[in-house]
Amino acid sequence: PNRPGQKLDENNAMLIGIGQGPITATPLQVAAAHAALARDGVYLSPILAEYQRPQQVSRNLNIPPHILDNTLQGMYDSANADYGTGIELSINGRREKIFNIENVTLRAKTGTAQAPRKWDDVNGNRRIDEGETILRSGSHSWYVCHVGLPGEQHARYIVCVVVEYGGSGGRVSGPVANQVLHLLRAEGYL
Repeated sequence: PNRPGQKLDENNAMLIGIGQGPITATPLQVAAAHAALARDGVYLSPILAEYQRPQQVSRNLNIPPHILDNTLQGMYDSANADYGTGIELSINGRREKIFNIENVTLRAKTGTAQAPRKWDDVNGNRRIDEGETILRSGSHSWYVCHVGLPGEQHARYIVCVVVEYGGSGGRVSGPVANQVLHLLRAEGYL
């Protein structure tokens, strides 16, 4: 693995290119990165509390237009094409659509992130010993989507959902993102 400040080695660069490898990010960082994609590569630093009015930083990431187009098309396909990983989930052998909200344009990326086991470390030695109970194991479930109204060039909202130790991104976090979109609609934002 690469250490902070080291140049990314070729193997890890390839893994990151497909969404794997040595990377950590918070949901806010992922949402901000996707918002930059939706703004044609312009990053704006997030504002956490509107009343604080911090100075917002803007930076053009200079992402070539064909890269942006390909990325957004892939995300569109993920959420809309029959072969997309973010369109359906399987429940008792039946296929169900993840999103059941109408008249929106969706682009999505699912993700499943490896997570360390959590256990009741009774003796504090940071190892799982006999008699210590594993509390959590598995993967974190991720789903990030861009949502807007039909015909709009850019997304209005970026929704990023993480369910710790939830497993598959589309199967677990996707339905939560769907409920957020329904809330946005109910509150008049969509």
